[in-house]
Amino acid sequence: MKNLSVLFASLLALPLAACVITDNDNDTDAGTSDTAPTSSATNPTATDPTAETGMTDPTAADTGMTDPTAADTAGTDPTAGGGVCDYTCAADEDCFSASGIDIGLVCGDDSHCQLANPCETADDCVAQLSGWSFVPCTMGGGECAAAMQICVDLGDGTGGCATAPSEFLTCDLIMQTESEQTNLDDGSMVTVCANTAGECNAGVCSLPIVPCVDDTLCGGLVCNTDTGLCECDSDDDCGENGTCTDGVCSVPGCMDDSECVNPFAGGTATCN
Repeated sequence: MKNLSVLFASLLALPLAACVITDNDNDTDAGTSDTAPTSSATNPTATDPTAETGMTDPTAADTGMTDPTAADTAGTDPTAGGGVCDYTCAADEDCFSASGIDIGLVCGDDSHCQLANPCETADDCVAQLSGWSFVPCTMGGGECAAAMQICVDLGDGTGGCATAPSEFLTCDLIMQTESEQTNLDDGSMVTVCANTAGECNAGVCSLPIVPCVDDTLCGGLVCNTDTGLCECDSDDDCGENGTCTDGVCSVPGCMDDSECVNPFAGGTATCN
């Protein structure tokens, strides 16, 4: 399922350099793992959910939100020369990260992990990409006081801790903008720092891809300054057994179940 490639990046927020996108109808959510263009740098008060597992993407551990097209963003064909890894679940707990953390996924009717609360509009992505949900709070609970934050309504009656601008800290310093939100404690409108640049694609929150300007942003690949896309220059750029064709890496698919490492706490990983 492509939506599995979303779950992990999401859940945060600095855009990364663009990579070549190759679409493949045989891609599966868990068969490939790339990180959505998000970064914990957008909210220094929040912990990047991808950090716990070195998270490669929603299907690969502790991030909850990434672009459903993230599997293609790496410019690789996961089915070349083999099968595709598939991850199935039987209960919601099977969709926790491998370290046992609830990353916002549930087991769907098709026995695959999916987002529990998919977004519908870009506004739905503000709380998630701003990092507020990383520190939950309750009405009058005082959970945000220690960090001098404000408990804001996440839109569903639950709360999250948000940073308010002050004479010592402005929103642009943490690469966010000022936004009016509802204080969960008393219902008043408060100004907090938010990431409002997110997009909702197929139920998954993501940040727009920023074109590369040089090779330093391409993670070992080469920046095509004409297109702003990161491309491979040779087979060596594509990892073990990978090949580079017209700037796009192709990698062998799995050959048996043993090659499929389950990124979740439970369920079954198979090579199909």
